[in-house]
Amino acid sequence: MGKANLHVFFLLFLILSCFCESNNQLTQPKSLSPGDMLISEGRVFALGFFSPTNSNKSMYLGIWYHSIPERTVVWIANRDSPISNHSSVKLSITNSSEMVLFDSEGRTVWKTANTTTAGGADGAVAVLDDSGNFMLRLLNGTVVWQNIDHLTDTILPSTRVLLSYKAQVVGRLVA
Repeated sequence: MGKANLHVFFLLFLILSCFCESNNQLTQPKSLSPGDMLISEGRVFALGFFSPTNSNKSMYLGIWYHSIPERTVVWIANRDSPISNHSSVKLSITNSSEMVLFDSEGRTVWKTANTTTAGGADGAVAVLDDSGNFMLRLLNGTVVWQNIDHLTDTILPSTRVLLSYKAQVVGRLVA
């Protein structure tokens, strides 16, 4: 291969690589399994399966800082329902535009709540952004679920917390 051909090949590779799917998104045909990770565009956060350092028996789906060597988890989906059998576990987007975490027997361990919409269930995509927000969006761009509306024990710098709406308490923070 000549030097000119090598330059053309390299340029073509760069152009085509721009069209590849981002690794910060989960789509209906692409499930997330143990060993897979979504990494935010700026490589700030990662989403995937993990086991706490003191246990290799329980597995959780969570978000952590990607750039910190010691895993610092900031959100956990199945905090109350750890997975003990790690084979065939997957996070998927269903045909009804819900995100569902299935265990090895196909049972639902965790799912997004209140994501069904009238008429707009043509498909959905989940995106992890650099603020640590993991959003489930319909293809028209409407956000139908996001993890920042379901906080665990960590509030990130960009998180807004609604404690009251029209003089009604809608949330609370507990130390």
